[in-house]
Amino acid sequence: MARRWPQTRGLTPRGSPGSTRPRRRSRRYDCRLSRVFMPRFLFVTSRSAFPPTSGDRQRTHLILKAAASVGDVDTLLMSRSVTETDLQPWRETLGRVEVVVPRFRGEEAPWRWIRPVAPKWIDRAAHNLGRQSRAWAPDREVGGWIARQLGRVRYDAIIGRYLQPTARAGALRYVPVVLDVDDLDTEVYASRLRVPGMSGWRRAVIRHHLRQLERIVPDHLRRCAHVWLAKPADRAVVDHPSVSVLPNIPFPGGQTADVACEPVDAAKGVLFIGSFTHRVNHEGVDYFLRAVWPKVHGACPEARFQIAGSGLRDEKAAAWEKEPGVEIIGFVDDLRACYRQCAFAVVPLFEGGGSKIKVLETLAFARTVLVTDHALAGYEDRLHHGESVWVARNETELADGCLKLLNDPALRADMGRRGCDIVAASYSYERFQAIVAETFEGVSAAHPEGVRRR
Repeated sequence: MARRWPQTRGLTPRGSPGSTRPRRRSRRYDCRLSRVFMPRFLFVTSRSAFPPTSGDRQRTHLILKAAASVGDVDTLLMSRSVTETDLQPWRETLGRVEVVVPRFRGEEAPWRWIRPVAPKWIDRAAHNLGRQSRAWAPDREVGGWIARQLGRVRYDAIIGRYLQPTARAGALRYVPVVLDVDDLDTEVYASRLRVPGMSGWRRAVIRHHLRQLERIVPDHLRRCAHVWLAKPADRAVVDHPSVSVLPNIPFPGGQTADVACEPVDAAKGVLFIGSFTHRVNHEGVDYFLRAVWPKVHGACPEARFQIAGSGLRDEKAAAWEKEPGVEIIGFVDDLRACYRQCAFAVVPLFEGGGSKIKVLETLAFARTVLVTDHALAGYEDRLHHGESVWVARNETELADGCLKLLNDPALRADMGRRGCDIVAASYSYERFQAIVAETFEGVSAAHPEGVRRR
């Protein structure tokens, strides 16, 4: 009896007649028919995998790649900013992707009646003043697309990237869902309350949101079959019977042998690399320039603060470059050249959830990194102060750490080498892929019927 291939729009199944996509060895079997079946997953995300120039995009890319090594993956991308240029390499390397745009909170009642007057401000007011439960409610258009897709194609599991977008897509109406928490929403909001110098009104809004999320998040987590966490410490705050730690790894996969740079004793560059479309990076650099850099440059005038990354607005770049010793590099294609010229990197961030991939990326290039204690979260068991990284708790310790590393080339070189070895041994793509494969084996065994309505 010939196998009946699932019907999809615009996608030729792997290994079927006429397909140009190579057929992989299957991982699932139907014993009654003695036939081999390829697992199939629906990946739901609001974060694009291309271009992989930021930590969230890199993790999206890596999860997709690991899932594609186990089975076929179709992706639902909920994004307004993605371009066809971004989607082309996605379709060529990671399979089918469909873009469906959810509504902004300001496009829903009662805000939609006044939104045309000032869309940006109304969206912000709806987010700040509205109930969080509405922001987590399934979007009609996205949920409708999922329902129609599940009516056409049999999937073995839904993979959700972040909890809120997964809920917004209506995916939690179905089982089984494997959720990549990465940045736990309650942790993100709690960390914002610890940011130095925050205004009173903003702190009040964040507290208001956090109280609501503390009720919403646990209920939504319970609807998932399995949860991936980015760091071990999250086990203490995520109450779920099926949890595993899927650690962040350097992109494209923890291979340090090809990128490690030789130390440069004369280097005086302090490097920050990040995407400035991410507010946390923007505010972290602002804080470092305001509270830390004047002390460093005053004590070491030859020091240079090198700022690299995409998404930095021209007016902000011009303002930062007026500061003594600051160099704006902008987007770079060759990260190795950037790291080769610096003495060490800095991650002066105080908020956010998950773990910071840029910490591992720096060590993969054999450069040590000066981090806040918050930025080290998730790596404390392997990366230790004074051995592979330098940890600071406040602006004074950040300035002192900068000067120590600038003035001691031998110390920073030893720390960079040790960190590079740790990354190669503990943060490999092979380990990452094995965790993903093991998860799907367990979920498939518990839900042999595949995705169904809850």
